[in-house]
Amino acid sequence: MVKVLYLQNLYNLTDEKAEKEIHDRISFMNFLDFTTEKPDARTILYFRERLSETGKDRVIWNELQRQLEAKGI
Repeated sequence: MVKVLYLQNLYNLTDEKAEKEIHDRISFMNFLDFTTEKPDARTILYFRERLSETGKDRVIWNELQRQLEAKGI
């Protein structure tokens, strides 16, 4: 699910658009390792809200940025 949020940020996707792209784009499915079950817009929204409420969204984002910078990306 964190990868979904990453793709949303990277491609500036709404929850609804992310749901559509996850179902339609093979590259998204491969990146997310989704084969059968895929999250819908509501699941994405709830996941993001839970992360935000607990403050874990910033922890995850900072760690992701650290790892990308460490790899020179």
